[in-house]
Amino acid sequence: MGSRLIKHFCLLFVLLSSTTVISEPLTHKQKSCLSCHTVNSRTAFRGPQIGGLPEAYIYQQLVDFKTGLRVGVDEQNVMAAVSQSMSEAQMKDIAEWAAGLETTAMFDHSKASDLPGFQVYETTCLDCHSSFMGRLITGSPNLESLSPDYLVRQLHLFRNGSRHLKSPTKHQTKMMKVVKDLSEVDFANLNAFIKSAMP
Repeated sequence: MGSRLIKHFCLLFVLLSSTTVISEPLTHKQKSCLSCHTVNSRTAFRGPQIGGLPEAYIYQQLVDFKTGLRVGVDEQNVMAAVSQSMSEAQMKDIAEWAAGLETTAMFDHSKASDLPGFQVYETTCLDCHSSFMGRLITGSPNLESLSPDYLVRQLHLFRNGSRHLKSPTKHQTKMMKVVKDLSEVDFANLNAFIKSAMP
């Protein structure tokens, strides 16, 4: 009898916990975001800093994760699971809050401009990611707050097809094509340049 009561109690606890996750206050979701999306994160899937990224960009990523448009490797699947419990209003609130967070500069292309990979970066990345108008037109994120290891990881995911969208925009399609079309030498040089471009 005692074991049955314990089982019922555990089941009730799980159900109540599930309900709490779905209706948890925004502050709890903020803490959840910061557990992975900070410079000093020690989680298995260390995400990029989210402060400094455009509010619309953050919101769109959440929508893409929730609707299954952005799919692929484990770290993306984790975000897909997290976003399932978020309403549209919560995603907008999170995006507004996250865009205003302070960040630590992690990437400065001028610090490694003497490397061969800088020329690759200059011709393939600079226009969309490093100018205000380029980011405005293409919706591309500013790379300054993104760590070199994160950037390199995303390049490899783009190149091997693990990071993809089911319905990419023309700019996202261009991004994937640009990375895949790089020669092995240019791709290696670009990665070496990014790893060296610390502020």
